[in-house]
Amino acid sequence: IMSFVSFIPSCVGVTSIVDAYRFGTFQYASFTELQDFRVERFVPKKARNITVNKYAMGHKAKYTISESELKSYLDQLWDAHGKQSAIPRKDLENHAVVAPEEIKADFSGLDWPVLENAVEYRSPVEADGGGATYYFSRESSIVYHRAGYW
Repeated sequence: IMSFVSFIPSCVGVTSIVDAYRFGTFQYASFTELQDFRVERFVPKKARNITVNKYAMGHKAKYTISESELKSYLDQLWDAHGKQSAIPRKDLENHAVVAPEEIKADFSGLDWPVLENAVEYRSPVEADGGGATYYFSRESSIVYHRAGYW
């Protein structure tokens, strides 16, 4: 009986300790410092000054990259995984400027400045809805992205 009664509290305690290191906001100078496969698959290798907010079902990231580097990265993603995408690339990308209110809503609580005149890009979409949305500011060469995985 004692083992059964103490099992749940010990699991909760261990989970709380592990989650403090696994989830939250982290800073990285470059891609090589990430070392989290769930984040790495959505961040371009040329990204710099990376901030990642990790949570159980995904993450949100902010980093600096040139537009040509971002487009090259996305082309590589689509070349590698586009055939398995639940939604074709042509149906996802319109490269229209995104309303600042939409970006503010997507990244609320992170205290990141709202990107002005940001253009939206998308990764391939997994059958279960996993994937990433990228908002790129040409003025600042900053990307915000949100990625979900199930």
